[in-house]
Amino acid sequence: MRTAIYIDGFNFYYGAVKDTGYKCLYPKQLCETILQPQHTIISVVYCSGKWSRLHDNEIQGDIRVNHKRRQLLTLLAAVPALQIATPALSQNQSIWTVQQTYEAILEDQIRLLDIRSQEEWHETGVAHGAWPVSMHDRRFPKRLGIVLELAENRPIALICATGGRSASVARALRLAGYNRFIDVSEGMFGSRFGPGWIKAGLPIVSIDKALAALPDALV
Repeated sequence: MRTAIYIDGFNFYYGAVKDTGYKCLYPKQLCETILQPQHTIISVVYCSGKWSRLHDNEIQGDIRVNHKRRQLLTLLAAVPALQIATPALSQNQSIWTVQQTYEAILEDQIRLLDIRSQEEWHETGVAHGAWPVSMHDRRFPKRLGIVLELAENRPIALICATGGRSASVARALRLAGYNRFIDVSEGMFGSRFGPGWIKAGLPIVSIDKALAALPDALV
């Protein structure tokens, strides 16, 4: 049975999580534990109210985020199927085409992250100029903090296969107070937003070359 999960974040937090010892939430794993084996989870939508912005503390060059933000970033890395929804974000979302993204890379105006899995990188290669930083890697939250530093004041674009993962990550980051992230919603293979990086004929490099070009701090 294909099952879509909806979680009311406000009631879930205040009704079940607040004042407990739990430090990290794995919604998909939780749902798999509760549901019977015949259920196949196709999506988990975590709906949250608007969060107030809190200032980051920068200590000796390391970006240290507020505890709630840290939980959210850890959740992103741990649960690739998760989508975080909030009405305000749907009106604010910054979406770029692959052509816009490539031109901005050439002009050194942005940094582009390919957040797909290593298997996907090996299958297709990586967009020219992209840093391969997988959201499926447990180090993803920490590496995002490093990327924010390395990018200085530049926006950071996110690309995946068809725009689903990049949109979810971008939404979650905005919810946590980070507004410099761009969703390249065409992805590598195309979506309703456009043909995608590959069909657009934009340059691609091998994963080995892309990894070799990563800044030392991201290796």
